[in-house]
Amino acid sequence: MYLIDTNVLSALRRPDKADPTFKGWVQATPPEEMYLSVLSVYEMKFGALRVARRDPRQGGDLNRWIEKFVLKAFADRIFDVSTSIALRCAALHVPDPRPVTDSLIAATALEHQLTVATRNVSDFLPMGVRVLNPWQA
Repeated sequence: MYLIDTNVLSALRRPDKADPTFKGWVQATPPEEMYLSVLSVYEMKFGALRVARRDPRQGGDLNRWIEKFVLKAFADRIFDVSTSIALRCAALHVPDPRPVTDSLIAATALEHQLTVATRNVSDFLPMGVRVLNPWQA
């Protein structure tokens, strides 16, 4: 089972433009095996709001996609940051501090025994989490 990083979630928006290897991985992976961190929801919404400031139409399209696809498709598969995840995350910062969002996503994957599906493999490997790059699956 996979915890989908934000870059994978973003690529799901345009399957028509997806890399064939990525598209094959998505088609071969049952949706019920894909989970999200609430942090990926945050990152997508933050990005959509920023886009809307410069291009209201495109921002509106992104916001509608978040509401109609992301929140509905993953409704019962979005992990909040719990106390146990926060404690795991803190340990990932010692001895080397890491980006907070990445470490919380890694801690979520560790807590729920998931593999992080991401294009940014090198961001997650040092934290001891299982990682898969769907563009190289």
